[in-house]
This record gives sequence, structure tokens and C-alpha cells, in this order.
Amino acid sequence: MPLTDDWRFVAIRFDEMRQRGYGVPAPYLDVAMLQGLNFGLERGNWDFWVDDVAFFRETAAGAE
Repeated sequence: MPLTDDWRFVAIRFDEMRQRGYGVPAPYLDVAMLQGLNFGLERGNWDFWVDDVAFFRETAAGAE
């Protein structure tokens, strides 16, 4: 996703996240064992801010 100077809402689903190069590889995310999140970039020297992180659950299509 491109970075800009403006704040914006971004929703990232857990099934879109990937484990990269550290820890014991896991076939799925066990949310019961979740202790923290790390946001990182692969290249360059960046300064970016993340604010108001929240968890969300999508409802099934047609559910209320």
C-alpha cells in the first residue's frame, strides 16, 4: 500500500498477514496466543506512524 502524508483508515485482515523470517513457522494464526503485532517494511529507512489499532470481525454475507 502506498504511504502518503495524510492519515487514512486501513483494514488488514489476519489472513492477509504473513510471518517473515523469525519465530517458529506456524500454519495458522492462533489468536488465543497473540501477544503483539509488529509492523515493518522490507527495504529502506522509513518513519511512519500507526494510530488507533483495533481488532475487527467481519460478519458473514447476509448476517446482521
